[in-house]
Amino acid sequence: MEIKNAVVLILVFLAIVLFMEAVYFWAENRYGKRSQNIKRRLASMDNFGTQQSSIGLLRNRKLSNIQFLNDGLSLIPDIEKLDRFLLQTGEGWFVDKFLLIGLCVAAVFAILFNYIDFPFGFASGAVVGLFMFVLLTMNMKLKRLTKIETQLPDALDLIARALRAGHAFNSALQMGARELPQPIGSEFQMTYDEINFGISTDVALKNLAERVDSPDLRLFVIAMLIQKDTGGNVAELLDKLSSVVRDRQVLKKKIQVLSAEGRMSAGILTALPFLVAGAMFATNKDFVEILWVDEFGRQLVAGALTMMLAGIFIMWRMARIRV
Repeated sequence: MEIKNAVVLILVFLAIVLFMEAVYFWAENRYGKRSQNIKRRLASMDNFGTQQSSIGLLRNRKLSNIQFLNDGLSLIPDIEKLDRFLLQTGEGWFVDKFLLIGLCVAAVFAILFNYIDFPFGFASGAVVGLFMFVLLTMNMKLKRLTKIETQLPDALDLIARALRAGHAFNSALQMGARELPQPIGSEFQMTYDEINFGISTDVALKNLAERVDSPDLRLFVIAMLIQKDTGGNVAELLDKLSSVVRDRQVLKKKIQVLSAEGRMSAGILTALPFLVAGAMFATNKDFVEILWVDEFGRQLVAGALTMMLAGIFIMWRMARIRV
């Protein structure tokens, strides 16, 4: 009987999610002014004006295609940081879609944890679901950033060759956007479009550095800004910068190899307590149930979790070496 009730709850939840999804896509198609292809390319240029301001396109990007949701979300403090984070993942998500998917994932985990009688079922399931969803999104951003940093030296070489051939910087940037693979090609294309729409080269490059959270790309932006004021051979500058970026990447890979043992140990020590607790809960629930039934047991769990989190933070800080 409990299984039937759980199945009914899951089906009801899926029906609600599908209904919300249908309403969302209907509203998006009904009130959207551009086709999906155009929005995917120009998502970060929505509501863009031609004033040359230090305020980038990120702050003018819509938070939702539905107007009342966009107005409501814009009232949340520092919502631009979440929007910038979503833009850096490269998935083209708006804030409302990210929040909707996060709530759905949290609801699924809450129902699952409540079904298996996990302690604090709904609450713990929602927290775990949200944590895993945010972790997955951060991993998407990290993968895209790694691709951009890997492609950057070749991009600098291509722009340098175009400059030697007699092209202007804007034209060389367009060639890079057309010839380079994704995702760095789309970022250069966005910068070229900003310049064409009236933004100065300085502001467009600063927007590029703000969109892509990469130290290597910031080196390129800073070098171009300084060169614009001081003058010099841009092609030679880009060649040297490309060599520096490649050397940094080689050094970073060497450090990853040398620190692999420490990072693996940190990962094992992080996951081991939770895996052991899950195995004990699955094999002998009554043995560990006292930890959340008894008041003293809950205090022990709270203290243990606090010390574990502090230890996890210290381990990962020690295993992480910045270049």
